Amino acid sequence: MKFRSTKSAIAQFRSSKRGNVAIIFAFSLMPAFLMLGAAVDYSAASSNRSLIQIAADTSALAAVTAKADARNAMVQSIATRTIGNGNVTNAVFSVTGTLDEVTVTGHAESPTSTLAIANISKVAVGATATAKVKIRDLACILAFGKNMATSANAIDFNGSPSVALTGCGIMSNASLDCSGHTTGTPYASAVGTVTGSCPNPSAGVPPVPDIYAGLASNIELKCGQISVPSSLAVGTSLPTAGMIPVVRSGYLEYHVCGDLTLSGTGQINQLALLQDVVLVVENGSVILTTNADVSTARMTIVLSGAKASSSHKIEFPNGNGHSAKLTVSPSTNPSNPWHGISVYQDPSISTNVDMVWGPAASFDADGIVYFGNASLTMNGNASSSESQCTKIVVNQLTSNGNIDFKYSQTTTACSNLAVTQYVSPPVLTR
Repeated sequence: MKFRSTKSAIAQFRSSKRGNVAIIFAFSLMPAFLMLGAAVDYSAASSNRSLIQIAADTSALAAVTAKADARNAMVQSIATRTIGNGNVTNAVFSVTGTLDEVTVTGHAESPTSTLAIANISKVAVGATATAKVKIRDLACILAFGKNMATSANAIDFNGSPSVALTGCGIMSNASLDCSGHTTGTPYASAVGTVTGSCPNPSAGVPPVPDIYAGLASNIELKCGQISVPSSLAVGTSLPTAGMIPVVRSGYLEYHVCGDLTLSGTGQINQLALLQDVVLVVENGSVILTTNADVSTARMTIVLSGAKASSSHKIEFPNGNGHSAKLTVSPSTNPSNPWHGISVYQDPSISTNVDMVWGPAASFDADGIVYFGNASLTMNGNASSSESQCTKIVVNQLTSNGNIDFKYSQTTTACSNLAVTQYVSPPVLTR
C-alpha cells in the first residue's frame, strides 16, 4: 500500500514536470513563431507595395497626356481600377506636375495577421511614379519640309509680317528663317537651324510626325473622272443639286465633282450648327468669288479626287480690288473621324496642290488646316477664328509683305473643338 502511494506520487510529479517542460518549450517557440509571421506579413506588404507602384505608374502615364483639370480624376479612376480587390485599405493617390511631366504619389495600408498579436495591425506602404512626354506639338504653324534638306527653310517669313501667336509656336521639320524681324511667338523650333530674329529659338529638336495623313483612309471617292464646276451661295441648304450624299454615322457627308465656287456673305450651311458636315470636293478646288465673305461651322472641307489633271486648292481672287475672306471651323463630334479638321488636302496627291494667296486674301481658321504636301505662299491676312484654336499644317510656308498672322491656342478651345495634336508616348522617369 505504501509502495503504491509512493509510486503514484512519483507519477504525479513526473506528469507535472512534463507539463512545465511543454509550457517552457511553447514559450521558447514564440519568438520563432513571431519571426515567421512577420516574414509572411512583410511579404504581403511588399506585394501590396508593388500593387501601389503599378497603380502609380499606370495612372502617371495616362495623366501626363491629359488636360491639367482632368488629371486628378483620371489618376483616382485608374489607380482604383488597378488596385481592384487587392488586400489594401485607405488607398490615397495625389498628382502634381507641369504640362509635360507629372508625379503620382500613392499611399495605402497593408493589413497584418501574425503581427497583430504584437499590436501591429497594419503596415504603411507607398510608391511614387513620374512620367514625362519628350515632344508635345503645340505649334500654330507646323511645316514638314518633306523632300527638303534639313538646312532648307520649310518656314520663311519674308518682308515685314506681323506675327502674333498666343499659346502656340512655330515648328519646322527642316529649318526656319525669321528674316531679320521679330515674330511674336512663345517659341520657334526647327530640326535644322533657326535664323533671323525668332524669339526663343530652339534648333536641332526632334521632328514632329505627320499624325493626320492617316485620315485619308476615310475618303471614299464617288466622282471617278467627272469634273463639273458648281457653285454654292451663302444661305443655301445642303445638299444642293449635283451633290452626292454618303450615309455616315454621326455626321453628314456630301461630295462635289469638280471646282466649287463659294459666294455671298455669311455661313454656307446653318444645319452645320446642329450636326457635323463633311464636304468632299473631288477633282477640283474651292474658289472664292470677289468680295465673298464665307464662313463654315462644324464643317470639314476635304480636297481629293482621282483625276490627275485637277487642282486641289483653296483659291482666293487676286489683283487690286479683288478681296475675299474665308472663315472655317471644324467638325467637333468625337465619333466623327474628321473631328478637329477644318480643311484637309488629301496627302496621296502631290501635284496641283501648291497655293499662292494674294494680298487681299483673308483666311480665319479654327481647328486643323492640313496641306501636308503643299507649298503655301501667303500675302494676305491670317488669324484664328472665335474659338481660338488654330493649327496650320503645310509642307512649306512662305510669307511675303506685311501679312498678319494672329493665331491662338487655348486648352479649353482645342478641347471643345476636338482638335488632336501630337504628343510623344510618355515614359516613366522615376
